[in-house]
Amino acid sequence: MHPTRALSAILTFLLLFSCHPVFSADETAVDAAIDRGLAWIMAHPATCQDGGFLDIVDEGLFYLTIRRLGSGKMPDALHERAFEDCISRLEASPEFERRLKKQDKTLFEQYHLLLATYLIETVRKPAVSHDRVIAEARRTLANSSSENQTFRLTVALLIQHLGATPPVSMAELLDASLVNRVTQRDVSKLPGQPPHRSTFQRPLAYYALVHEVAALTDFGRLPPSPWLIERRSRIGRILQDGALRAMVSAHVDLLAEMLLCNHMLDLAMTGELLAGVDFLVASQHADGSWGEQVTSPRTNRVRHAVQTATAALLAYKTTSRAH
Repeated sequence: MHPTRALSAILTFLLLFSCHPVFSADETAVDAAIDRGLAWIMAHPATCQDGGFLDIVDEGLFYLTIRRLGSGKMPDALHERAFEDCISRLEASPEFERRLKKQDKTLFEQYHLLLATYLIETVRKPAVSHDRVIAEARRTLANSSSENQTFRLTVALLIQHLGATPPVSMAELLDASLVNRVTQRDVSKLPGQPPHRSTFQRPLAYYALVHEVAALTDFGRLPPSPWLIERRSRIGRILQDGALRAMVSAHVDLLAEMLLCNHMLDLAMTGELLAGVDFLVASQHADGSWGEQVTSPRTNRVRHAVQTATAALLAYKTTSRAH
């Protein structure tokens, strides 16, 4: 986001917060922001030349998310066709083929190949790469005990969502997960600084938490499991903290991820998260984007924030109806 725009959004948020500590998003404004975001995404599809393989995967995940926010239905047939077109671009991507052929893949690389295969199979089954991708991911996961625990859990869950059995005990993976580690104690009953606070000094920890919840709920298809329900109120407090930090730093993508995670946990949207809805509406650009994100590691620094923010606003609409 441009610095001037970011400052304006932050000042708007602070003014709103000082006058109205309880937020109530303007439904008409939310609807208009969603329409602008969807129009931008449709007009800027990810390609091999613009964003590459990872952006095409992100786009596919966006369409899957909005389909599931609509209880299995897209906003309209136009978006369903856009999802199918995205999957065609994914299958035809030379980078996808190159990644498939690469030897000694990392767990991170296996995650994206599994996710790409999973997305393909939501549109047409089976993916040509299905058995190969799963077999290679299982081998990598079986030898990954010292790897990032979020990647281990999400890879195992994707293998499971694709109909195979992970080579590692799910109980072991859950026990080592970030969700479990930051919710082992009820932070609301502890004096002083919550024990989870040091974990979330960098945005990447919040993203890891969201990715675990997304995988555990099959990207919003499944309701929270009893294991997740036991921990969700504590996760909810972390999301509130993350939303506030994201607004103060005008980190649109992170804020949107907090909103989406809250929805996947089937929690009411309140406090800083509800304020975040107003923040997203107020900080959207006239063209439907949220501007260039200085924190984005992607070559296209605009696209991912539009996808996550638009999906988050759609999640707000779904959550507000449910609660």
